[in-house]
Amino acid sequence: MKTTFKSSWLKKYTIILIAIYAVALPENLNAFCLTNSIAKNISNTASENNLTTVNPSINLNGKFELYFDGLDDYASEPAVINSWEEVSLMTWVKIDNASTGIQIIAGQRIFYLQLNANKSVSAFANSKTLTSKTLLNPNQWYHITITHKPNSFNLYINGQVEASRLTASTSIKRDTSSFTIGKYPDNSSNYFHGALDEFRLFNKALSSDELQKMIYQEIEDNNGIVKGSALPKNITDFDAVTNTSTPLQWENLKRYYRMDIIEDNMLFDSAKTINDNTAHAQIHNIEIINEQSAPLPFITTQSGSLETAINNLNKGISGADALTFDWSIVNIKHNDVFYANSQKHLGLIIDNKDANLNPITYTVRNNSELNISWYLNLNGIIDLQGKSQLVQGLQSTLAPSSQGKILQNKQLEDDIYTYNYWSSPVGQTNNLTNNNNYKLTDIIKNVSFLRSGYNGTETSIADYWIWKYCNLINYDTPIWQHVRCTGTLKAGEGFTMKGTGTGIEKTLQDYKIEGKPNNGDINIPVYAGNEYLVGNPYPSPIDAQQFILDNSESNSGVTTGIIYFKEHYSGGTHSSGEFQGGYATYSLAGGIPAVWVGDNNLETTEDVLSLKTPKQYIPVGQAFFMMAETTGEINFNNGQRAFHIENNSDNTSAKSSHTKIAAEDDTRPKLRIGFNSVNQIHRQLLVTADEHATSGYDSGFDAQDIDQLSDDMYWLIGDDKFGIQAIDMIDEATKIPLGIHTKTAGVNTISIDKLENFPEGLNIYLYDKELNISHNLKEGDYNISLAAGEYLNRFEITFSEQVTLATNDFNNDNVAISYTNTENKIIVENPKSQHIETVELYNVLGQNIVEIKTETSNNHLEYKTQQLKSGIYILSVNTELGKISKKIMVQ
Repeated sequence: MKTTFKSSWLKKYTIILIAIYAVALPENLNAFCLTNSIAKNISNTASENNLTTVNPSINLNGKFELYFDGLDDYASEPAVINSWEEVSLMTWVKIDNASTGIQIIAGQRIFYLQLNANKSVSAFANSKTLTSKTLLNPNQWYHITITHKPNSFNLYINGQVEASRLTASTSIKRDTSSFTIGKYPDNSSNYFHGALDEFRLFNKALSSDELQKMIYQEIEDNNGIVKGSALPKNITDFDAVTNTSTPLQWENLKRYYRMDIIEDNMLFDSAKTINDNTAHAQIHNIEIINEQSAPLPFITTQSGSLETAINNLNKGISGADALTFDWSIVNIKHNDVFYANSQKHLGLIIDNKDANLNPITYTVRNNSELNISWYLNLNGIIDLQGKSQLVQGLQSTLAPSSQGKILQNKQLEDDIYTYNYWSSPVGQTNNLTNNNNYKLTDIIKNVSFLRSGYNGTETSIADYWIWKYCNLINYDTPIWQHVRCTGTLKAGEGFTMKGTGTGIEKTLQDYKIEGKPNNGDINIPVYAGNEYLVGNPYPSPIDAQQFILDNSESNSGVTTGIIYFKEHYSGGTHSSGEFQGGYATYSLAGGIPAVWVGDNNLETTEDVLSLKTPKQYIPVGQAFFMMAETTGEINFNNGQRAFHIENNSDNTSAKSSHTKIAAEDDTRPKLRIGFNSVNQIHRQLLVTADEHATSGYDSGFDAQDIDQLSDDMYWLIGDDKFGIQAIDMIDEATKIPLGIHTKTAGVNTISIDKLENFPEGLNIYLYDKELNISHNLKEGDYNISLAAGEYLNRFEITFSEQVTLATNDFNNDNVAISYTNTENKIIVENPKSQHIETVELYNVLGQNIVEIKTETSNNHLEYKTQQLKSGIYILSVNTELGKISKKIMVQ
């Protein structure tokens, strides 16, 4: 609405029109509010007359902005800023097309905001100046802020720092000039030409966080705390380090000219810090009052791309601003609004229906991020297409009254025999509570559930395979609980499910999930010593590193901090076999794949391993096991959430598409050791050098091997077995004990699977204590023939050679051993008649070539061998007093 006041006869005409029309005004307005029809009549009549001031007898109360004509319009009051230690001044500005020269926007002579001739903005405080790089476009709204305190002076445009400088450790100097809006104080010069709205003055230097929460909304007094009007939350200064918020006090707001209330030619101060008997800012010569048009907040005006839907040139609103500035507040009032790129907003409000009563759906396309940092009010639908995700941060609230939902896609294995281990990012929809319990029939809509039988069909899932593993009331130990499709699941609980069977094993099927998105703290109770199948409860990935830090015992959590992802190999049957899978594992030291069975010659390249190795981000819908050290709660929170797109190449990991990080920021040295057993069981171990770790057990870093198989290898920390170990450093003095057990006698192989950030000059040895061999794994695999059994004190990984055996005949007072190349004979001299148990010959890879059980005390022994290939071998004799080994050369 545009209202123009002209000559005295027009004033009377205006008063009569308002008086006649007043009966139609809402009862809650305590002053007259001009309507569009009246404004049109006034404007048409006024165009024929000279300009004059607003009639002192007219009161206005609504949503308005003031227009300053650049000639003589201004508002002023006696000095307000006077020796303040801190100060912030902010206002919305829209300059006129005809705006020229240097213009003062607002302030006092010692502290003010200026529009320069080139349309840049300058801030002045104590004779110091800041000037923006941004030049203001005519007829476009900008939010301008200056803050000052000892040692800090800042100029913001739209909440973004444009200029900053250190200042002297002083307050704003004493100043008695008038506090003025629209011209230079106490001087008839430098008049502002354009519109102003939402003028605020604080006796506090606002932080960026406080400022950005207030830019795109009006504010109100909430029992002494500044509160947002569009987003009903208290304005706070958030400390991400301590996770604490400090509320902004209303008493710090010294002037608040919303430009909405004019009473008897006075601009009413909505801060209410002025006594009613004292003058507010007096307006001078202002003749035009418009309906409020600044983006408070951004509101859609049509369907289409979000930027287009918000863009409103007539009002001076740039739709691009809502996407440029991460603290924008957006209200979706139209159906079929979409965006195809990542976007971040302070707040998002999605209405239930548009003006034509059509349900509203807001679509996020192209695998994009929708990030809401502070407040989401969801009464319509958010369609997260493809791999798009909804992220909310530590401060972010989902209004409990939200009655809308999100739609999200999840890919799971389609095989009817293979278990998927997953969780839901949504709960049942209501308008009362968040993080609600649900049944699978509530959230999965593109398939049905079979209540009988074991096999899914093309469009249905056999619900027999839906189970959860958890603590129940009155149970101190975890149990598998049959859920089926009608059982209740809680936010954060994991469950199992098999596929429809439309494809072969390892192919994926899309599941359409809909419901009220989970948000904020979610806590799962767990008892000491128990496991719990839990899962990512959010419509975005979570950072496994942060999740571990929040939940490991060393950081006041209740778990070991280790994440176990169950892998299941069905073998094309529902029947359980001897080997069904294992656990891919993740800790603060990194991740390792689950054990697998197959060809010993499996290529363990980086790409192959990435298919099985869990990474830093846990995808949407991924479930995993946690082990409780003490009784308490497993905690999920928004601080763990992140945006991350998982690659299709990662999808072969069990039930989850473990995320592959494009550029993981981890420079720690890592050594991945592989074990291929005689029974073709493959195990990978990880050791990571981390300054926060020790050579002993470290909670959150060291991951126990919880799926011991018939053949296996592990790190040994004391008597416990681990798949992942972190140590403080890796150098030539480092020794890492290695344990092995096998079910079947035969050749086993130890190798380097992969090195990451590893020192080039440092060798890696497998030290076989029994054979007294240090084998350099960088030069080749170590193959060792082992009898069935357990080897817990025989092997070590070292980084320097532990033994050097002489090449000449070795003699001692008891036994001398040698090998004759001419006769291919092993010769043992035993002058003191020691009991000799075995004589063995190994190649340098540890393979047993000759094994003779002698069990004799004869003084002289000779054993003929087969023709050996030229090379180095290890000759070993086991006696009653110990083992004697020597290196021999066969030619």
